[in-house]
Amino acid sequence: MTDFLFAMPSFFSGVGRVLDIGGRFDCYNSSPNGELADRRAAIADRLAVTNDARRASTNVELLNRTQALDSLLTAKELVQEKSVTPA
Repeated sequence: MTDFLFAMPSFFSGVGRVLDIGGRFDCYNSSPNGELADRRAAIADRLAVTNDARRASTNVELLNRTQALDSLLTAKELVQEKSVTPA
């Protein structure tokens, strides 16, 4: 998730909001026109989706490796059990 459309508050901005009775302190990511705002939002969305897909791909790869290692360890344990057990 990106913080593109969210304000990043701090202690001093909180104090400023308490003292800002007229509501003039609120200023979010603004753009000179709607077209530029839409373009920026689309780029931010594309980056967020790309990062999510990359993270998901990495997680799937790690899961596959973990499952492969578990399978190898299980197979190794079965072989050791058979070699230790008298026939």
